[in-house]
Amino acid sequence: VMIIDTPRTKAAIGFLKSAGPIQIGAISIDCKNDYAAILVTSLDDQPIDQSKKVLITAMTDDRPYGFDAPGGTIRSLGQFPFTVENIDATVNLGRIVRSLPDISTLDENGMPRGRGGEKLATDAVYTVWKP
Repeated sequence: VMIIDTPRTKAAIGFLKSAGPIQIGAISIDCKNDYAAILVTSLDDQPIDQSKKVLITAMTDDRPYGFDAPGGTIRSLGQFPFTVENIDATVNLGRIVRSLPDISTLDENGMPRGRGGEKLATDAVYTVWKP
């Protein structure tokens, strides 16, 4: 597992399921996917703990449709389109919030598509958190 810990970005990348819950400063990440990359980034040039807008990016394994490699032996390379494993993760920013924050999920083009929560949407790469 690789950890990034800067004032404006916190991230965990790697075999997160086997690592268990990860604490990076005040942020906790609990991911049930075998492999994932989860990044928490300030969007307003402030440290995350003071930021008014935070982007959470979550990505899991992707592979060509039909890819088959039982036991590590590739039987089929698959074809387009690529498929992405649904995310199964919770990110807690560690803040004391008196009212429910504005949490929006975004589509792959960065356009709003719905509300979110600490438990990340299974099919959303991007989540924007505004207290």
